[in-house]
Amino acid sequence: MAAGLKNTNAVNYHFGDRESLILAISHFYTFEFEPLRAQMIALATAQSRHQDVRTLLEILVLPYLTVVSPGGAHHYVAFVNHTFMRSSEQELFYPFINDTDNPVPVCKALLATLRERLISLPEGIFRARIRAAIGLFVSAIVRWDNLHASGATPPPLEITVLDSLSQMTAAVNAPYHYDGQAALLDLAKSFAVRG
Repeated sequence: MAAGLKNTNAVNYHFGDRESLILAISHFYTFEFEPLRAQMIALATAQSRHQDVRTLLEILVLPYLTVVSPGGAHHYVAFVNHTFMRSSEQELFYPFINDTDNPVPVCKALLATLRERLISLPEGIFRARIRAAIGLFVSAIVRWDNLHASGATPPPLEITVLDSLSQMTAAVNAPYHYDGQAALLDLAKSFAVRG
């Protein structure tokens, strides 16, 4: 990412393909975030917040903010945002979590605890919601970075981060019961415009 490689032949030589490069970058940073996440879990445990969904989401995404360019842009956040928007691997969800060569036990335990706290959700919905929640967070930070770089005056970064975390928490905690709620969706689908 930092190298700014544009030569796809070099990417293919070193990583096999674009998806392998994405996974390598994701795994590298997940591994790098392990000590910080461990400290965050220890602090949350000391405050009896280690089972709280919002706290778990904080521990999941706040480490992304530590990868910052000299100009202040959040590089890893931008990478995650780009990956979510462009990746052909729509089910990308920490697929390396059981990698024995570079274990990430803290991240693995964090996701397992989140799963326990959201046990009422089917597995596919749980994964989709966590992915969507991460997407919400990174897109908000990318927008903040873009506004800041343009010379505009966005809200303080702290407010953007905290509000995004509130939105993430509400999104993943939303009830999963849709009986009788599709009438408007069905109506909208019946008016689908063919382009």
